[in-house]
Amino acid sequence: MLPFMRDECAAKTPEKTLLSLYGSIKRLRDYAYDSLIRQCGIVAYQGTNGILFVMSAAIAILPVLFCFLMPSDAATDERANVQRNETPPSGVWTKLKHFWLKEY
Repeated sequence: MLPFMRDECAAKTPEKTLLSLYGSIKRLRDYAYDSLIRQCGIVAYQGTNGILFVMSAAIAILPVLFCFLMPSDAATDERANVQRNETPPSGVWTKLKHFWLKEY
């Protein structure tokens, strides 16, 4: 975050000011809305939050991708029922019971 602030703010901005803004985003309220320091701080925080959002979205999508790569045993169950000449049980409660009490 501090490198973003150094890039966005003017070169003559004191290091003490940058460090105080780096410590708390609430300090930006002390400056006027049109202040260059406030606008630079907002842009710097937006850049940091953008990186955090992209990384968290990438990490959150990984389990979903792995879920689609998991092998499905539904096709195996259907083939086994056909070979044994059985009809699978129907109904929501039977399916839930089968799901929760499945033995491995």
